[in-house]
Amino acid sequence: MLRNLIDLAKRSFNETARIRHLNALGSIYYSQGKFRLQIDTLRNAYHLVNKYQFPLHRILTLSNMALAHVALAEYSIAIRLIIEVRSYAEKHKLSNIPTYHYSIGAGAFMPLGKLQNVNFHRYLELLKETAEKSKNIISLGHMDLKYGDYYYFADQSNDSKKHYLKSIDIFRTTNAKDDMLEALLKLSLVHRNINDHKMAHDYARQAAKIFREINCGYLKPLYSYVMALNECHDDPESLAPMLEAINVSRAFGTREWTWQIQFHLARLYREAGDISNSVKYCRESINTLKEITESFDDPDQTSSYLQVPLRRQVFDFVKSLRS
Repeated sequence: MLRNLIDLAKRSFNETARIRHLNALGSIYYSQGKFRLQIDTLRNAYHLVNKYQFPLHRILTLSNMALAHVALAEYSIAIRLIIEVRSYAEKHKLSNIPTYHYSIGAGAFMPLGKLQNVNFHRYLELLKETAEKSKNIISLGHMDLKYGDYYYFADQSNDSKKHYLKSIDIFRTTNAKDDMLEALLKLSLVHRNINDHKMAHDYARQAAKIFREINCGYLKPLYSYVMALNECHDDPESLAPMLEAINVSRAFGTREWTWQIQFHLARLYREAGDISNSVKYCRESINTLKEITESFDDPDQTSSYLQVPLRRQVFDFVKSLRS
């Protein structure tokens, strides 16, 4: 299928068909976790929509490019693409913006914390309004998934759990297995963070069953992280799966997961009494956070990003190691 789409994208003489094939190819690359290939493919589609002015294809292409940049923790770039869609829609008075655009937009704004808080909530309100109007049930699940993420990074576990559970109920109803897998993995993480290991293991077990069925490539970094956590014990030698999870996340370029795995590993090493490795992985986590902020447009974005409670824990942890 992938080879056929590549050939079709190259050979299509009809520009609309070529754009469709390029977007479909980009979606496949996303599902495989090949985010750079997705961006490169969609740039070709973007060149065509700019040249021939296809409004809906333009929105689709820009939104999917933003999705890939979010996966790579390149939030400033993603936000610029989302704003370009908004400006284009307002200029041409387009009212039929698809719900997935608002979901992707919320995902781009959310990581930057208070600086983009208004835009995050605004986009989820627009998503809800559009989804209810079109009876798009699965998009309401995406809304709860995004709220779950918001509260997860705000270190508000109860609210995070509530929204992840609501999203799972919707995804079960719609049989959206990849979305259900994502929510289950994140729910397992929340329970691990509050030391509810029994529930964390239960949700991880449910997630593993789905992953074996669909082998969802773009979720492999998160999946590796959650599965590794459920193999860890007090013995430092049991932490090897976490090292492999870091390698997986680095290979995919998913730096938002990479710093979290590194930080979690630092905490596990401290619990195991290995302060040297705890310091090492805490520093690596901070270095990954710095790498992410290097792509930001201005210092305000960096400051707001690092002030998000879950990220602030890393710097609080450093202080505790020094004391």
